[in-house]
Amino acid sequence: MRIYVSNLAAETTHHDIRAAFSPYGQVFRVGLAKDKGPRGLGLVEMTNDNEGEAAIAELNGKEIGERKIKVRQAGRPPQQ
Repeated sequence: MRIYVSNLAAETTHHDIRAAFSPYGQVFRVGLAKDKGPRGLGLVEMTNDNEGEAAIAELNGKEIGERKIKVRQAGRPPQQ
């Protein structure tokens, strides 16, 4: 499952993202936008859809690097 992560702090690293998602299952890949700007973006790929859904449910709105991240399945429009 591909998971879109936004509102990352500029200091957030691949390791930070992997550490946040790993408790929910196997993280296949983490990618961060090179020019994160004020609203950093990332993409996480998890090997199992059920684990990915659990990570989304638990991590959406949680803080990483003193910012509340937004987490959703990639390819789905954001919910208002």
